[in-house]
Amino acid sequence: MPLESLVEVQGNYVKDLAPERLEALRRLFPEVDLETEGLKLVHEDPPVLVLENVLTDEECCAFVESMRGEDGSFPERLGQANLDVPNWLNPLRTAFRGVPVLDWLGNPTVRWTYRSRCLLDGFLQKVREKCGLDTSFGQANIKHYRKEQWLPVHIDYNRATMLTSLH
Repeated sequence: MPLESLVEVQGNYVKDLAPERLEALRRLFPEVDLETEGLKLVHEDPPVLVLENVLTDEECCAFVESMRGEDGSFPERLGQANLDVPNWLNPLRTAFRGVPVLDWLGNPTVRWTYRSRCLLDGFLQKVREKCGLDTSFGQANIKHYRKEQWLPVHIDYNRATMLTSLH
């Protein structure tokens, strides 16, 4: 999706919610400082919170650059495996979009580098310091979406999921 097509997320800042709605969120997320500046509630059921301005533009660029290969490109792997994606597979991946299990063929690269791991630790610390959410015991991955790639339909069996878009 081109950057210019992104729209601002609508919602209410959590600190401005009615007392009963604020109390309901406190029961769900007792460890989160709901008075945090820039914390928005964008969906109630399930609760979706957006925390604005966690990463600077420079930090976003550092994450993106940390994922490049030695030749400056973004290596493409099949789903969460470490297998190269042959070009002839692209139409097949699109054809199986939405089909259980095979839908993972459209899942983008998951790649770790030493530099990205160091940056991720700093990012998680910033989130913890800013609003109190501790995600250090969860799983993390960095995905690079290309045109015609998608995140397959799935269920996160976590208490909370944190998603950050780097652009």
